[in-house]
Amino acid sequence: MATPNPTGVDVSHFQGNVDFAKLKSGGQRFVSIKATQGTHYSSASYYTDNIAKARGAGLVSGGYHFYSGTLDGTEQANYFLKTADLQKGDLLPMLDLEGEGGASADQVVKGALAWVDTVEKATGRKPFLYTTASFFAKIGNPKGFEDCPLWIANYGVT
Repeated sequence: MATPNPTGVDVSHFQGNVDFAKLKSGGQRFVSIKATQGTHYSSASYYTDNIAKARGAGLVSGGYHFYSGTLDGTEQANYFLKTADLQKGDLLPMLDLEGEGGASADQVVKGALAWVDTVEKATGRKPFLYTTASFFAKIGNPKGFEDCPLWIANYGVT
């Protein structure tokens, strides 16, 4: 029987070498790995090296994109789609929306919605939105994300 609320984690290069088999044996069911940031990401090899390991450990796996507020949302989505190598059965793609990066709230919202739209059109699936309540309020609790599954950030978890 499926767990009604399966647990999982997100990881990036900040976590270093992850033991995906240990995550699985510890009860985690899924993992989202940082694939891209902006339109260029110097640690993209972290994703390509680890997505295969996570899949091999039996975790439902996928990639996420850390959104850069001042860059074009469609260009960021296309970079993510090119890098993430999405496969059937993967976790939904995810947009990590946590900061403005010097952009206005309107610019962040417009670009993030373009990212969501581009990824949805390419995959046929609405991506996850990963954010905090405080950041989402800071950008005005914008409309347009209502159909995105929501993943609320939970920092400080080991």
